Amino acid sequence: MRIILVRHAKVLADTDTPVLAAQLQTWLKHYDTAPVDNALPSQELFRLAQASRFVFTSTLSRAQHSARLLGIKHFTTDAHFNEADIPNITLPFLSLPPKTWLAILRWLMVLRLGKADATFRLSKQRAHRAATLLEEKAKTYENVMLIGHGGMNWLIGKELKKRGWHPVIRTGHGNWDYSVFASHP
Repeated sequence: MRIILVRHAKVLADTDTPVLAAQLQTWLKHYDTAPVDNALPSQELFRLAQASRFVFTSTLSRAQHSARLLGIKHFTTDAHFNEADIPNITLPFLSLPPKTWLAILRWLMVLRLGKADATFRLSKQRAHRAATLLEEKAKTYENVMLIGHGGMNWLIGKELKKRGWHPVIRTGHGNWDYSVFASHP
């Protein structure tokens, strides 16, 4: 049995122009609805997609569009696979590029600092349920793919490892990168 976690295609959104902390949630809403770049992934990822007998995506359009770019016609969407939530912060007068804000806030969540605890805990609970959904489908379909998001895929991968799944391929953390987990013996 194999579970493949894929990060979606590149989103066509400005991640470099600084925004105030108070504007970050509005930026995230725009990012969630922005189109993706139609650049295709590696042939190996196409091969893995074609070998997958069941495919999940998150409910976010960037994951679903990525599935279509991979030539996947039938997939199941589930909100458990949506990106890990970002806490709402209210730091006045501090303006940073969105990609910097996201990196800082993710690290604060992982380190469990400040108000991020509740957000991180909820995302970990979703990752636990998401890993269960993937395992259940893998028992029936053997090769299962999730086209999701960097933060949530990372949390799901940690959960799968706790359950005895072994990462056999990891290509990185960028767009179209993926990890393949093999079942425990």
